[in-house]
Amino acid sequence: LIPVYGEKASVFERVISAVAEQDVKFLVVGDGCDERYRSITFRYGGRFIKTPARSGKRNALATGISHVDTKFVLFLDSDTVLPSDGVRRMLSLMDEGVGGVSVNVRNVKTGNTFYLAELIERLKEATMRAVNRSGYAVLLNGKCSLYRTELVRPFILSEEFRNPRFMGRRALIGDDKQLTNYVISRGYKALLDFETTVLTYPPESVKKLYRQLIRWSR
Repeated sequence: LIPVYGEKASVFERVISAVAEQDVKFLVVGDGCDERYRSITFRYGGRFIKTPARSGKRNALATGISHVDTKFVLFLDSDTVLPSDGVRRMLSLMDEGVGGVSVNVRNVKTGNTFYLAELIERLKEATMRAVNRSGYAVLLNGKCSLYRTELVRPFILSEEFRNPRFMGRRALIGDDKQLTNYVISRGYKALLDFETTVLTYPPESVKKLYRQLIRWSR
């Protein structure tokens, strides 16, 4: 399940091409947008649906998961490229006690922000490796995470997920952190598969990277 908005066509096609190699069904949700994404999705054998208006990633996920009929669902960002056997390797960790599996993330070597973005990911990885030994990951990364569909579907469709609030005000919690907390609260393990590495595109400018870091900090 891949939500998309404002992604470069060349990046999006690379992502979709890698998904098609996994031999899985895939669905792209255009967040209030259509072409060029629809044509690329159809070219690689996927399904495309569009939300009536742009409403954000959470609502795109909620729209998409209503159409998912498989036991497991992989949420993948539109700028994140899977390795050739990524889905199979993640599925191999999905035993009965596991509710979600995420992966290691590295940056595509492009632009002026690569080295700084990669440093941040490696610092995050060090923390993740230390905590993951307990079987409860700090974070199932929103760029690429696999879940039990019937475990997360009711939560993703809920108002709590689509419009998180705290003491009457909109909460700043990330959708991936919220899903991680939910999986663990339901008695399941949340694991990180460090042997599976996806590639993602870093922000194009230092200013955009700074904004990303502020958003994550909040």
